[in-house]
Amino acid sequence: MIQVLDWLYENELRHYPLKETGSKKDLANTLLLGTNIILDAQFVVEDNTNISITNITNDDDSEVIFTLSNGEEITISKTSDFPVYHRTDNGNLLVVGKGLITIPIGSFNFNTLVFEESTVLVFKDAWLGVSNLSFNSIEPIDGDLIFKEGYQFDLFNSLQNIQFSVGSVYGRQIGCTKFSDYPEDCDDIISSINGVGPDGNKELFLKAGPGFVVWDDPPNHRIYVGFAFTSGNDICGDIPPFPI
Repeated sequence: MIQVLDWLYENELRHYPLKETGSKKDLANTLLLGTNIILDAQFVVEDNTNISITNITNDDDSEVIFTLSNGEEITISKTSDFPVYHRTDNGNLLVVGKGLITIPIGSFNFNTLVFEESTVLVFKDAWLGVSNLSFNSIEPIDGDLIFKEGYQFDLFNSLQNIQFSVGSVYGRQIGCTKFSDYPEDCDDIISSINGVGPDGNKELFLKAGPGFVVWDDPPNHRIYVGFAFTSGNDICGDIPPFPI
């Protein structure tokens, strides 16, 4: 915070973030813009362009309106606690100092109050992000979109990317939800495993392959699947040392 205040104090003694070149007087030569009025700024644009102040209007003793070259208007109260950080809905920022109260009542036009390029950030192409989304040529959906996980389907975000993942270990696991005529009470019977249900025999068999074993625990409604290794064959023995 101290470094920020020091930065703003320094800007009270210079025209930054406005360019030093060009007159700081209005077109009618009635107002000279002081160095302690505009202290800092940051603008977001979609194309390479300059941002400038085209008009400063003080209609009364309470507010001052800054009109920018992009058509945006920023209104600052003269009774604010300075410095004032005003960020617009478009993400643009203007920091105004206590010199604002010295602006006389009137409307003043300018054509040389151009901001330094370092205060203008160009966001275009991929930087603009996703503005709408559509599926199967359906009318695009605008606004906030909420993605939710599904059964064995999950979403991950990494920076500006959204990753869709499908598999038995992703998303919500399939439980005892009743998808058909099978019982939905897991205390009585397992109706499906990872979405696979019984065949025509109305029974679900788990058959252990090589190196695996299956134990069932009916009293606790559990099934254990584990490894079945034998020493000497499945597990490597000691590696003999190199010959001397």
